[in-house]
Amino acid sequence: MAVKKILFVEDSKVIQQTFRLFLIKNGYEVSIANNGMHGLSLFENEDFDLVITDLIMPIMDGFELSMLLKSNFNIPVIVLTGSNDPKTVTEIINIGVDDFIVKGETQSMKKLLDKIKKNLKEKK
Repeated sequence: MAVKKILFVEDSKVIQQTFRLFLIKNGYEVSIANNGMHGLSLFENEDFDLVITDLIMPIMDGFELSMLLKSNFNIPVIVLTGSNDPKTVTEIINIGVDDFIVKGETQSMKKLLDKIKKNLKEKK
C-alpha cells in the first residue's frame, strides 16, 4: 500500500514541526506550507491525498484555501482552528470542508489521526 501524502498548511513553525513529526511517526508523508498561497502552489504541483489547514494565516487564509480546494478538486480538507466559537464552526461547515478540529483540545492529535483515517477511507 502506498504511503498517503498530506499537505499541512500552517504559519506557526512550532505547530508545523509538532504535527509533521506526529504524522510521519504515524506513517504519512508530509509537505509543509506556511500560508494558503504557498499551500495552493504546492497542491497544484504535487499529488496529495489530503489537506490539513489552519484558518488564520497571512497572504491567503485557510477559509479561502479551503473554498478553492473544495470547489475545484476532489480532495479531503481538514481545518485546524484555535476557536470553537459557534460562528467560526458554522463558517467552516459552510465552506464544505470534510472535517475540523480545535487546536489544543484534549486528545486533539488522536482526534486528528482518527479524522485523517476516516477521510482517506471515504476518498477511496
